Amino acid sequence: MSNELSTRRFALGTPLPIGLAGLSIAAFVISGLNLGWVPTREGHETGLILVSVPTVLQLLASVFGYLTADASAGTAFGVLAMCWLAQGLVHISSRPGQVSNALGLLLLAVAVILFLTATAVARTRRLPGLTLTVASVHFALAGVYQLSADLA
Repeated sequence: MSNELSTRRFALGTPLPIGLAGLSIAAFVISGLNLGWVPTREGHETGLILVSVPTVLQLLASVFGYLTADASAGTAFGVLAMCWLAQGLVHISSRPGQVSNALGLLLLAVAVILFLTATAVARTRRLPGLTLTVASVHFALAGVYQLSADLA
């Protein structure tokens, strides 16, 4: 019997599909709330969905991004996972329809991080780069709304 250490290699696929699925689910759910497809009184339920579904999917995508040496995917999906977690918790703990300056600042910070990540990603992968750019615009607009709706 040999004393050699046997190693196994496992092929890991790209984390982009599961990460973008999480982004799509979160964007659809939060858009439904913002557009009135979901009644404002269901903000708590929307928050629970954000905490339980896209947060988990994007956290997994972040971990697999780093495991596959894709730091851009790991960063983008990690930031998105924590953003959906925070946004979900704000919805759970706030009155329905309430805006939050703290959430607005978080959304603006996420917009900047996603835009910077999108510029790096777009050099080699155009569609994911474009997707992250559009997401960064979404977060910027949502952040401005959160900060300015209180003034209206």
